Amino acid sequence: MLDRRILPALSIAIAGLAAVIAWRLSQTIAWVRPFELVVTIALGLAIIATVIATIRRSATWSIAIAALLLLANTGFLLADLAGVEMLAMPGPDPKVAIAVASGTLLGVGALWLRRQWAAWLCLALGAAGIGTGGLNAIQTATVVAGARDSAMQWYLDLCRYEWALVVIAIGGALIVLNVVAARHAFVAPAAWTARTGFVRALRLSMIASFVAVPMLLVYAWMQPIAIETRTTALVLAAVLTLGAILAARGKLAGALVLVVAGLGLLAQTVATYQLATSREVAAYYVVFWTPAAILAIVSGALLAQPVVRFLRAR
Repeated sequence: MLDRRILPALSIAIAGLAAVIAWRLSQTIAWVRPFELVVTIALGLAIIATVIATIRRSATWSIAIAALLLLANTGFLLADLAGVEMLAMPGPDPKVAIAVASGTLLGVGALWLRRQWAAWLCLALGAAGIGTGGLNAIQTATVVAGARDSAMQWYLDLCRYEWALVVIAIGGALIVLNVVAARHAFVAPAAWTARTGFVRALRLSMIASFVAVPMLLVYAWMQPIAIETRTTALVLAAVLTLGAILAARGKLAGALVLVVAGLGLLAQTVATYQLATSREVAAYYVVFWTPAAILAIVSGALLAQPVVRFLRAR
């Protein structure tokens, strides 16, 4: 059902959404430069290819599309590091860019080798794109709508900024969709073949951790709105990464590390929100951190169930 109907329907829905957004942004085309036009066409081709891949149920096509989109994002990050301004938006801190680009390249390489952990990492990267691009695009759309009578150049730059956010969000959605479509092609360790609630929860916990890590780095290195929680954000990013790596290799220690990190991330989230100089910005990070914290705690509760049953039986 998922492969035959739902995924093709979702890919067609993304195509329709992209067409509506393109029509809206094309009401004023003075902001469109050759770069925006080329990227828009390339994204349109990726959407069409995704529709075909999901209808044909071709894992090879889906993996190739996801890999190309991830490589394109890495190219933008590296270009920004080199001082080449391509997207109409400020680039990330160089340390964040290097960390994300390194993780992406590692994930794409392992994706071609069809490693299961690479699929989870790429799913997380796509989900992060949906979240960062989508949330900011929604906020920016309101500003764009109210700025039509403003200074022309400022308005055109704002349109380019919204376009860049939409590209990131749709690109992230395509990555997620294609990785899900190719899910049967990936090789998983024996520990991940069990169909238990704990394994399912731990899998989701790892993906959520991969989403949370770059946002912890962005927060610590670019936007520490509660300076007291800056160092703990870096520590948690390192611990979550370690836990996810160990868990992906089928190690029980990885699950335990993720549970501990999840408790710490929950405390980080609450403290950041309470101490933040801007609750609105804090809420943005809560969206990315809370799922990892909750899923890690759920995994811990499921992991503890056999121990609890054993103690009660004594």
